[in-house]
Amino acid sequence: MSQEQSRPPGPQEAIQRVKQAETEARRIVQNAREQESVQILQQAREESSRVREKHLSQARERAAQQRSALIEEAEAEARKIRGEAEQEAGDLRKAAEPLIPGAVAKTADKIAALLQDRPV
Repeated sequence: MSQEQSRPPGPQEAIQRVKQAETEARRIVQNAREQESVQILQQAREESSRVREKHLSQARERAAQQRSALIEEAEAEARKIRGEAEQEAGDLRKAAEPLIPGAVAKTADKIAALLQDRPV
């Protein structure tokens, strides 16, 4: 064996090894922090996606309920208006019925007058 191999390490070598170990430890800690940061970011993205989908689903559900309620309300209003229009049309027919014979007579008189004025 040579003398260098059998001799115990000196203080400078020990200090150098400690510095290397500290550097390696810092590198390991930094890598761990970076990996942890990546994992935290990934978990945050996943949670954000879940929350977004949950809220979108709830919003779609509320929109569908509102749409159904609006459609039902519009249909009820349309039925009401249709009923009122039918009632009004019936009232107009009832009011017009007594006037029909007079209108027919006037129209017949006008046609007769027109026919008399024209030579055949």
